[in-house]
Amino acid sequence: MPANILRIEGVRVDSFPEFLRAEAHSQWTNVLFYPGTFEGVNGKHLSFKNKKFNFVSFKDTTFNKVRFIRCTFESCIFMGAVFNNCQFTDCIFTNTNTNTNKIKLIDCLLDPKSFDDNFDLINDTNIAINLYQELYKNSAREYQSDHALYSLYKKKNSEYHHFRSQLERGVITEKEYNKQRILYYFHDFISGYGLKTFNVVRLLAILIILFSLMNYIFNSFIFDSSVDFSLIDSFYFTCVTITTLGFGDITPCTAIGKLIVSIQAMLGFVVLSLFMASVVNKAVKAV
Repeated sequence: MPANILRIEGVRVDSFPEFLRAEAHSQWTNVLFYPGTFEGVNGKHLSFKNKKFNFVSFKDTTFNKVRFIRCTFESCIFMGAVFNNCQFTDCIFTNTNTNTNKIKLIDCLLDPKSFDDNFDLINDTNIAINLYQELYKNSAREYQSDHALYSLYKKKNSEYHHFRSQLERGVITEKEYNKQRILYYFHDFISGYGLKTFNVVRLLAILIILFSLMNYIFNSFIFDSSVDFSLIDSFYFTCVTITTLGFGDITPCTAIGKLIVSIQAMLGFVVLSLFMASVVNKAVKAV
């Protein structure tokens, strides 16, 4: 991956018509865009469909009312670029990494998944954090809830990877790095930083399966040994316990059993609380 491309050698164009003439086979390659403004005539929207931009410098360019449909941007420079009222549909950005520094998005439609293959999250974490923050702010302003939540999740994920670069630069110690890495990984796994409802549901399913098996295997230590306790009974009892319904038709009879069931109930309460928190986060942070 050609990371950190800060300069492109190519043909300089000084007007928008000259840029259009530089197209060859539905793509632009090794082009330096110098007009400063990328826009149509009389405020009309421009549309680019199925186009490729390879090693094109749009440094400090202002894009006004431009639609990009199924376009790819390979190793382009967008440093300091401003996108105003632009739309990106099914577009892909690759190897732009540090060249998206100081990018600004105003009233735009841009799916953050377009940048999934753009960062290696080793050398580009700081730039990734800034870009996803900008994507989040734009999506939130435009009430694009799915895009806003995904941008925020990718920002958190980039922060997690940023600890490695901080360790290598001596900003944090090995102990601090391991502590933060474990916390971020744990937070990501159980709830996706409070943004992934699926992660919480997955955790709930894991707990139900594990506790059902444990209650079934050790049922003689938890319940009355004379009672026939099937795997279905174990699953039923685990669900009732974790959801804190507590019907009372099946109850632990031993001291160790009461302790185990109490722990299961408390863990169930925590997981259900995480689930509600993730739902609230979706509602609040998407607005």
